[in-house]
Amino acid sequence: MTLFIEKIQFKADVGIKNGKIAEIAKKLSTDGAEVIDAENMFLFPGGIDVHVHNNYYFCGTYSENWDSATAGGACGGVTTFIDFAIQEKGSTLHKAVENRIDEAKDQVCIDYSLHAGITDWNKKTRQEMNY
Repeated sequence: MTLFIEKIQFKADVGIKNGKIAEIAKKLSTDGAEVIDAENMFLFPGGIDVHVHNNYYFCGTYSENWDSATAGGACGGVTTFIDFAIQEKGSTLHKAVENRIDEAKDQVCIDYSLHAGITDWNKKTRQEMNY
């Protein structure tokens, strides 16, 4: 297998409006805007942390909670993370995801996704997965 990754790197101005990238061009007009000299620096899109555990009880303590974990991630350039929704014995994967969404509601400040963790393989679990 051969993997080709195109290297996309170029010098440009980046225009920010209301906290979001509004324009990228070789030369932008400043028109009195604040200018930050980032010559010889790199601009990366937001990072994705693909394996986090928020608000889980493990080995006698809780992991970081939703609000501090997402705020810390945002400060470090993480814009999205993937956490786990662990199925409880006798329950469904769907319920595990619903519970985690309810738990995180109004506490996260970045995008997130959930990875369902199967702990009770049965006919219902199998049906949920369209297996």
